[in-house]
Amino acid sequence: MRFATVQLGQVVLHQVSGRNSPGAGLVLSDVASELRDGQREYIQSRIRRALAQYARPILEEGPPQPVPAAAQAILAAPGSLVPASQRIAEHLQQVQPGISPGGIIVVAASTFGAQHAVIIAKLEHELGVRAQQTVLADGSRTFDVQLLHDLLFTEGSRVFKVALLLDGPTDAPMSGFIVDNQAAGFGVAQYFLFDFLGCTLAERADRLTEKFHTAAESWLNQQADPQKRGRYAIALIAEMQSPHRVLSSSDFAQRYIAPDEQDDFVLSLESQGVSPQPFTKDTTLVENRLSQVRIDTDSGIIVSAPTEAYEDGRLVLGDSIDDGATIVVRDRIRQVTGRGRRPRASSRGENGAADE
Repeated sequence: MRFATVQLGQVVLHQVSGRNSPGAGLVLSDVASELRDGQREYIQSRIRRALAQYARPILEEGPPQPVPAAAQAILAAPGSLVPASQRIAEHLQQVQPGISPGGIIVVAASTFGAQHAVIIAKLEHELGVRAQQTVLADGSRTFDVQLLHDLLFTEGSRVFKVALLLDGPTDAPMSGFIVDNQAAGFGVAQYFLFDFLGCTLAERADRLTEKFHTAAESWLNQQADPQKRGRYAIALIAEMQSPHRVLSSSDFAQRYIAPDEQDDFVLSLESQGVSPQPFTKDTTLVENRLSQVRIDTDSGIIVSAPTEAYEDGRLVLGDSIDDGATIVVRDRIRQVTGRGRRPRASSRGENGAADE
């Protein structure tokens, strides 16, 4: 698992409230919370699980933004974790819309493999239980991390939103990953991505979908068995036309590819720049390649047919053809693809999910 190397360092908790809901408002901690009794490992496992299933790459956008700037301060000077995390919590309280629920914001110094990073997570309270702050002997306020284990990270609660911001050159935009389990489908709440994090998605969904489609067609046309090529080509078109909003090479392989070829499919797409990570499907750039199957032969013969012609048996690829009226092309099949030219790249941006 790609995110299995995420490791937590110090953790600071703050409480934010929804603008339209009664509550204590913004409650800040003065010191980091103490991790004990396996809590670090448990919290890590939940963060890793969320990132492994849903993470999308992001980039800082425009001039220096408050949250990336605070994260850079934490990376440059670990002792600044508490004041920098307070600025992050204050910014979230200011920019989140009224319909957003309150919760706990977790800011943690961390590592991702050999790279230093900062984790920012927004978590819900477990059904009506209010987080209780602890006042230390010197008057400093903090949250008991036991809350995370007993109230916030139970199997019945949800990790709302997670951002993993990575260390990099100081003169370059900050990069990282985002998860939003609260958004519909596989979207990202715009306020959290743009207004709070000051970032944008690194790749648009329509371009990722086109890249997936092109790489999958390239792989299936390397298969020697013409019947298998046709079956996989139809499966690819069916998946593009399906109501599934999320697409990934690993899920596609499990549904459609022979078990002994699944790893090869995923690795082939990864070598062509398609990560196994799920992403939102947007067929805008490939939709005119999904209505028909096109078969090209070595000598230049082209056969085009509606996808249902293959599905109902009127178009057969292979050595045997059933009795009846037939068209026989005696040639070697070079490739099987969706029909049509690739449209120009869309100039529109990717739509985010409704804010929550």
